[in-house]
Amino acid sequence: MAVTTEQAQEICLLSDSELYENAVDFVKTHYRPKKVSKAQLSGLQNAVGAGNLNEILLYINNRLERRTTSEDLKNFYQALEDYLNSLRSKVQEVRYVVKPEKTTQTQRSRVNEEIDQYAYLLAKEYIQHLIAEYNYQRTLSNASDA
Repeated sequence: MAVTTEQAQEICLLSDSELYENAVDFVKTHYRPKKVSKAQLSGLQNAVGAGNLNEILLYINNRLERRTTSEDLKNFYQALEDYLNSLRSKVQEVRYVVKPEKTTQTQRSRVNEEIDQYAYLLAKEYIQHLIAEYNYQRTLSNASDA
């Protein structure tokens, strides 16, 4: 699915406002520099590179299922999973995709693909902000420790 210029602009506007603010709030709530390592954030960034939301959620789910994962880290990943899952609903209810009342299976599949694609694009932007904010907070924390 190709993103139109108008759709790309809408995603950029959401990214610069709502997604950025949500990422900052998320980090304020879940900032644990010794629990969420740079490697964890790098793994999350790599999952984003897979190109779809399901792969990101699979990565998160794998982290949640590990027995060695600390409680703080589980809380981080669970909250992230909840937020990313909410993006699908948001796209479906509020933005971009209009579901026709009577649809064929093919049309429903196409609409669901569109929803997933937009949700992925929003997740990608959100995670970018989240990682940047996390690293920013880590830098501030390191500077105050020095």
